[in-house]
Amino acid sequence: MQDVVMQLNQALALQRAGRRRDAWSLLQSVLNRPLSTAVEYRRLAEILVLQERFPLALQSYSQALALQPSDPDLHYNLATVKRFLGDFTGAEAACDAANRLRPRDADTLLLLSGLRTQTSAANHIDLLLAAQAAARHPLARSKIGYALAKEYEDLGEFAAAFQSMRMAAETRRALITYDVAQDEQILATIASAYPDAAACTSGSADTASQSEPIFIIGLPRTGTTVVERLLASSGEIRAAGELPDFSLELTRLLRASADGTPRDPLELIRRSPKINFSELGLRYLRSIHDRYEISGRFIDKLPLNFLYVGLIHRALPQAKIVHVVRDPMDTCLAIYKQHFEALYPFSYDLTELGRYYVAYRKLMDHWRTVLPGVIVEVHYEQLVHYPQIAGPQLFAACQLQWRPECLSSPQLAQQAVTTASAVQVREGLHRRSIGRWRAYEPYLQDLLRIITANAAARNASASSV
Repeated sequence: MQDVVMQLNQALALQRAGRRRDAWSLLQSVLNRPLSTAVEYRRLAEILVLQERFPLALQSYSQALALQPSDPDLHYNLATVKRFLGDFTGAEAACDAANRLRPRDADTLLLLSGLRTQTSAANHIDLLLAAQAAARHPLARSKIGYALAKEYEDLGEFAAAFQSMRMAAETRRALITYDVAQDEQILATIASAYPDAAACTSGSADTASQSEPIFIIGLPRTGTTVVERLLASSGEIRAAGELPDFSLELTRLLRASADGTPRDPLELIRRSPKINFSELGLRYLRSIHDRYEISGRFIDKLPLNFLYVGLIHRALPQAKIVHVVRDPMDTCLAIYKQHFEALYPFSYDLTELGRYYVAYRKLMDHWRTVLPGVIVEVHYEQLVHYPQIAGPQLFAACQLQWRPECLSSPQLAQQAVTTASAVQVREGLHRRSIGRWRAYEPYLQDLLRIITANAAARNASASSV
């Protein structure tokens, strides 16, 4: 056992160091050996999850549970992997088992509530209320609040749903340090650092290659995963998920240019136009190849890459950039009612959320102005209502071959999904979420005023051009 544990620890260290391929080589030697303890199978499964090799992780967690069936963490982890793989019935059974072994656990209940549409005959409202009353830590109360909001919404009880999501968001907001004004300044500084097309255009040979990427950008909960899976249904390109590599390589270059000395983020943004963008593009592609073993075309679906549109175009002029847009009120509501763990700190207060949305739209308007024709804009509502029109247009813009059967391709449902939309994306294109904010309109007036004022300002600016 000691030898296996040492190998697994070494593989984990390699994984955390970004040496994904080396970690996998070591894991393969472990997979070819018989394991004997739940500890070994659990550690193996945890690393396989980091590797996003979910079918293998599912097997390892199942083997660990066979040896240690009374461990609630193993049942919870099994449920998480089953959710990624689309086995929602199996995930619910695993959550039920975890809850029996560790009643009222907030993470388990939050996962459980999102696995299906709840009904008046089958829901967890009473269980969630009891768990919330017994929860001692505010983060646990917040997570249970999000679960309650989701289940109340499923039942059409929108007043109770909003009360729960507001409590959950306010509780979560109190636990973090965040100033939306800093984000507003950062987004505005990015625009000023790249003021025109010349600042966003490579002055050297491009980095066109067989690894030419498609970046899907926007805000979370706008349909980026659906667009990713639709494009992947062509069979010509690989959906690689939300990759942090562009910002990581950019940060490394910026730190090197600053001699490793910590600098203020705004200063680094102002310095960024001076880096070697050809090197940035090559580093990014090399990182994708080395870490993920991707050699052909691929999709990078990290929403917040919208921050780097001008930099992406300068570093990778042949890359396609797809911006997914959704109704602003539907977008903000979908973000507000989602628990994001450590991400998107602007999502826990409606005023801050509205201000961040406005800053995001201003930056995207700037990118479109200085890079006309570079950004492919996909409107979620148009894609849902008119897929036979919007789909071919999107594919043509991305230089992919459209086939009508792409709309029903297994790629839309079978590949593992690790984002918050893991359940929804497997339902295919549907209209149920369009206009959902109207059910909460009485409670969203402050947000609506911010969004309406921004829309008026954008229209006035467009009219003056």
